Order: sequence, then structure tokens, then C-alpha cells
Amino acid sequence: MFHRRNVLFILFLFLIAAATVIYATTYYPPLVATPSLSEQINGKNVQLISVGNKSKIGDIKFLEILVNESDVPEDVRIQHSNVKEGFVHTDKFEPSDNHPLFIEIKDSAIPKNTDPYLQLMNINSGDVTEQDVDTYALHIVHDGRIHDVVIKYQYLATKMEKRLRIF
Repeated sequence: MFHRRNVLFILFLFLIAAATVIYATTYYPPLVATPSLSEQINGKNVQLISVGNKSKIGDIKFLEILVNESDVPEDVRIQHSNVKEGFVHTDKFEPSDNHPLFIEIKDSAIPKNTDPYLQLMNINSGDVTEQDVDTYALHIVHDGRIHDVVIKYQYLATKMEKRLRIF
């Protein structure tokens, strides 16, 4: 049987691990998000935001995307591509062999180790090719001009938020 001392030691280790996870997710959030140029297509504004996950232990699940503080955009998808093909600006999400894969937000997750900066370093060092590197972008379609984007996401059962200013 466990002695009281062993139980306290295991509880102490658990508390240290929990505190480490809370500290890491608070001060080093895993989501990397970089806005690109926006474009107007058929009277709608299309904004791409390159996203990645710098974490080594868990996926990022998007919960909600808002524009201009509280507006729900007309449509939001995740674009899944690779460095060689890149991303496309479009206001329609029809399946095609020529376009990257568009994934509904509710069905999407950004896998671990998809930090765009580290991926570029690996390509430049020759460790991987451009076709081997998966890239992800938020593809936002909205009727009005987009000034800022609020990304609400979940990581390791913790709900987090990232705000981006669009210039």
C-alpha cells in the first residue's frame, strides 16, 4: 500500500506539472499567426492569416473567429497547403485539384510543430523540401473592411485568444 508520504510526493509532482503547463500556455502561447495582404474579390474582403503551432505536445483547435472586435465573418475556413503551392485568395470554397484543401473551422486542428519560421529554417538548411512542409492559413471572407481579427482557440483543454491588427 501507499504510504502517506508517497501520496503527498505524487500529489506534489502533479501540482508542479500542472503549474508548468499553465505557466507555459499563459506566457508562451502556441499559436503563431501572421496576417498577409487582404484582397477584394466580388465586393467581399478576403483576408489570409498564416497560422502555425509552435508547440511540441498538442494540437490547436479553433473555436471562433471574429472580425472588427465582434462581427462574425461571412465565411471562415482553414486553407491546408504546402510551401511550394502556397495559398490562394478566393471567395468560393469549391473543391478543385488546382486549389489547396479548405477545411471547416469546426473540423480543423493545427498539428504540433507547424511553426512557419521553423519550417522555413528546415527548408533553408535542406532538411526538408517545399512539398514536405504542410502550411495552414485562416481564410476569412467578410462583407466589410477587416480592421482586426480575434482568434479564439483551445490548446490542451485551455481556451485562449489571440488578437491581430490588420493594416
